[in-house]
Amino acid sequence: MTAPDPADEQWAYLLASLETPCASCGGTGEVVPADWQRWQERADELMGLAKVARQTVDRMRGVEVGRPGGAAAAPFTGEQGSLHEPAVVAAIQRSIDEHLNSQPQMPKYVQCGRCDGSGRALTAAGERFVDFLARHGFVRRRDL
Repeated sequence: MTAPDPADEQWAYLLASLETPCASCGGTGEVVPADWQRWQERADELMGLAKVARQTVDRMRGVEVGRPGGAAAAPFTGEQGSLHEPAVVAAIQRSIDEHLNSQPQMPKYVQCGRCDGSGRALTAAGERFVDFLARHGFVRRRDL
């Protein structure tokens, strides 16, 4: 087995210092469009609201245990005395169902505009190197 060439390691270090993972996409080359971000934020809000509502109902049911016919039991008592979720929980669930059916009509992930999908961005040293190459006609500078 041959030893690694020190020159190869120097080139690898130099090239690695010229670029870094893209800050916009985290190096994946893809981002979530704004419509999908807003949709997900609203879905998270509704799910959190539903969780709080269900916890509140559970606490209220816990108060009712052993106190049949008490004042707190009236809104939760059905025809046969079984406990039902209040209308607010059902309304929240309907809102969640409606929201789930209103997903944006576009891909959930799109190519990152900052790195053109490469997942890589130039470092300050990389920018200077590209400027050097452009000055000498080796590349055409493309500003994003």
